[in-house]
Amino acid sequence: MRPDRDRLETELAVLIQSALGPEAALWQLYLLECVNGSVYTGIARDAHARFVQHLAGKGARYTRMHHPSRLLAIFQFPDRASASRAEFLIKQLSPAQKRALVLSGGPPTSTRLECVEPDPDRSCPDL
Repeated sequence: MRPDRDRLETELAVLIQSALGPEAALWQLYLLECVNGSVYTGIARDAHARFVQHLAGKGARYTRMHHPSRLLAIFQFPDRASASRAEFLIKQLSPAQKRALVLSGGPPTSTRLECVEPDPDRSCPDL
């Protein structure tokens, strides 16, 4: 049985609402787009460094098999527990729902660090 989507979205909104500002956050949740179109979700203290590890084939097993192409977004959280809970909730979403989350900037109370794109004039194109 799949979790209730409304409950998941509510819990995710509460977790992101509790996130601190960029200067105080200790854990980051990141979304990667893979070359096959899938969206990988993970957590790390430094999402950019972790992305480099994924690119080098030293990341998760999933990204060794489904090579990442770009870093879609980074959200910050005050501790590992809240980042892990948000990661679990986001992993319940479909790739389309994950892309919609990135495009919307997350729930209204989210703390999104950035959307990493080659063209800074466009926000997460082609999602």
